[in-house]
This record gives sequence, C-alpha cells and structure tokens, in this order.
Amino acid sequence: MSQERQNNEDKLIRRGHPIYESNPSLSSSLPVKVKHKDPSDLGTAYRISRDTGEIVAHGAIGFWEEQEVDSEQFVKIYIAGIRQYGQLSKSGATMFEYVYNEISGKNGKDKDTVAINYLLAQRWLDSLSRRTYERGLKELLDKDFIFRSLTSEIYFVNVRYMFNGDRLMMAKVYQRKEANIPVQLPSDEPLVIDLEANLINE
Repeated sequence: MSQERQNNEDKLIRRGHPIYESNPSLSSSLPVKVKHKDPSDLGTAYRISRDTGEIVAHGAIGFWEEQEVDSEQFVKIYIAGIRQYGQLSKSGATMFEYVYNEISGKNGKDKDTVAINYLLAQRWLDSLSRRTYERGLKELLDKDFIFRSLTSEIYFVNVRYMFNGDRLMMAKVYQRKEANIPVQLPSDEPLVIDLEANLINE
C-alpha cells in the first residue's frame, strides 16, 4: 500500500473510528517487540511450533501433553487479547462472545473479517438490546478487538488478539499481497478458550 493511499485511508472516519481498506493488525506499522535469546543458554530453551512459528513452551527441561481440539469449538486467544478482554464491560463481553462465535468453526477458519449488525447479533442472542449492542460494539472498536472496513457491516478482526487458523500463514499471504512489506506477528503464547464452559486452558 502506498504512503499516499494510507494517508487517505487514515482520514476516513465513521462514528469516531478510522476506516481501513486492509486489516491493520497485519500491518508492519503496528509496534512489534522482538526479544533475542542466546540459544547456547540452556535456561532459555524454547519449543516452537513448526506450523505457526509460535512459542508453545519454554524452560531448560519440560514435559508436555499434546491434545487435538475440535476446530469447530476453539479459537486461539492471545495474551494481549486476554488482557483487553479483562477490561471489557458486560456489554463489551457480550459482543466479544458474538465475534468469537462468528469466527469459530469451519466457516470462520483463516478469516480475518466478521459481519456485525444488530439483526445478526439479535438472531444469535434474542434478548440482546440495541443499547447493549451499540455499547459493546463501541468497546470492541475502542480496544482494537475489531476495526472498521470500507464496508459498513464488515469488520476486521485483530489477529494479534484472536484468530481461528494459522495467523503466520495469513501474515505471509498479506506480505505477498502488499508487495513484500515485512510483517512479523508477536509470539505471545496462545490460550484456548471455551466460552460455553467458561474455561481458560493453556
């Protein structure tokens, strides 16, 4: 994306929030922390997923159990997302659950967008009031869980907070599409959340 195009994009605002042509959570313009570790130091050994490149365990010696989970029920929620989730009000948490539900399962796999409007949300939760919907949606936008797109009812999901699929592959696709802009996602350890059971598992 050219600098001029990005500047024009930054000027677009809808209801107090910027409008983006592409997902800003995959943009190299967001700050990324990179930590260097000396591989010769046994105490800082890391186990890294071959599929995603993400750190899944660390320490000098460790034992772990691998368990497959049903991709229709689970989405990876990253540490940064958990921190923000803890600051949501009841309205925000309700709309977070709606977004989570929409990106869960096979239909949401590897997608970084979600359709959100009051009628769709009310179909998901028939007791949802317009006030709760609007307050919750605003909170998700304020805390960067989602971003406005050029299409009014389509929102980008912040893949640095949560994603259903291989977000490293998504970043690589974005990199190719955006003329080889270097993209690096943070290596937060993912958490798997089952909202129906109200459990958080590492």
